[in-house]
Amino acid sequence: MNNKRLKATVLTLAGSVLIGLVALMPIQLGAFGWRDLLPYWCASHLLTLNGDPYDRGSLQWLERVVAPERETSDPAWNPPWLLVVLLPLALFPFEAAARIWLMLNMLALGLLPPVIWRMYSDRTHVQPPVWLAVLGLGFAASLAAIAIGQIVILVLLGLVLCVLGLKAGRDAWAGAALLLCVSKPHLTYLVAPMILIWAAVYRRWRVWLGLGAAAVIGLGLVTVLSPGWLNSYLNTLGNNDFFIRLSATIGGFVKAYWGTDALRWLGVITLALLPWLVRLIDRRGMLTAINAALLISLPLAPYGWSFDQIVLLPAIVQIAFWLSDPAFAHRSRKWFILALIAIYIAGLGLKLSAAGDMLFVCMPIALGCLYVAVYHASYSSKHTWAGRAAQSVM
Repeated sequence: MNNKRLKATVLTLAGSVLIGLVALMPIQLGAFGWRDLLPYWCASHLLTLNGDPYDRGSLQWLERVVAPERETSDPAWNPPWLLVVLLPLALFPFEAAARIWLMLNMLALGLLPPVIWRMYSDRTHVQPPVWLAVLGLGFAASLAAIAIGQIVILVLLGLVLCVLGLKAGRDAWAGAALLLCVSKPHLTYLVAPMILIWAAVYRRWRVWLGLGAAAVIGLGLVTVLSPGWLNSYLNTLGNNDFFIRLSATIGGFVKAYWGTDALRWLGVITLALLPWLVRLIDRRGMLTAINAALLISLPLAPYGWSFDQIVLLPAIVQIAFWLSDPAFAHRSRKWFILALIAIYIAGLGLKLSAAGDMLFVCMPIALGCLYVAVYHASYSSKHTWAGRAAQSVM
C-alpha cells in the first residue's frame, strides 16, 4: 500500500470513528462541548425568530429553557455577522447543534494542519505527514476550545481562507474571510490592519471590497431579522466585564499578581510594527507575517483566554515544516523537537491542573521564542546547504 493510500485509509477510519463517537455521545447538562456554544446558539436562534440577539432578558429566558440548571451565562459579545455565520446551526435543536459543532471543531482541528502545511510546501511539494493531526488536536488551546464548544475556530478558519484567497488571486473572497477574523478583534488587532495596509500598498482593493461587502451583507441581514439590534449591542458592550477577568495575557498576569491594570493596553505599542510586518510579507510570505504578528500580539492583547491561542496553530505547523526540511541542521533539530513537545506537555499540564488562565500567557511567549530560534536556524541551514552544494559542483 503506497503512502497516499495509507494516509487516505487512516484519515477515513479516523473520521468514521470520530463521527460515530460524536453521534453516540450524550450531550447533557454538565457534559463538555456545549458551554460556550449556548449563548451563541441562543442569540442566533433568536434571530431566526425575529428576536433581538443581544437582549439580555430574551437570552436568559432562552438559555434557561435549554439549560435550566445553568445559573449564569454570558451574552453573545461578538459582532452580529458572526451570528449570521452560525444561523444554520441555530436551525437545529440545541442538543443536535452541540453534536454538530463538536464534530466540526474536531474535524477542523484535525484537517486544518495539513492544509496549512501545503501552503508552506506549495513550491517543494512536500506531502504533509499523517501525524500533523496530533498537532491540531493535541494542543492545549484546541482541547480547551473543544471542551467548552468555543467558536474561536472560526477565526483560525478565516485566517486560513484569507491566505488561500490571496494566494489564488481571489482577493474579494480573501477580504470576506477576513471578516471572520475580526469577529474577535482582541486576537487580530495587529493582523487585520497588516493585511489591509499591505492590500492598499499593492492596490489590491478587492480585499477591502470583499471585507466591506461581507460586512454590509451580514449587518443588513441582521437588521432585516432584528431591526432594533444596534442599541442592545451597544448596551451589551457598555456593560462588559472583559477587563475584570484574569486573562491569559501579560496584562492579565500582572493584574492577578500585582492588582494593577497598568499593562492592560500594552498591545497598542505593537501597532508601530506594522511597517516592518508589511515588509515581512514581501520577504517571507503572508503566513509567516501573520504568525509573527500573532505571536507578538497575543500575549500583549488587552484580554484573551487560553482557548484563543488556537490561532497559533499555523505558527506551530510552520515550526514543524521547518524542522522536517532535509536541509535543516541535524545537530539542533532534536532539541527543537523536544522543546516543542515540552511546550505541548506544559500546556496540557496547566489544563489538567486547573491552573488560572493567566498562567497560559507563557504559551505564546514560549512558542514565540521557539519560532524565532527555528526560523533563524532554518534559514542559516539553507544557506549552509546551498554553499556546500555550490562547492560540490565546483
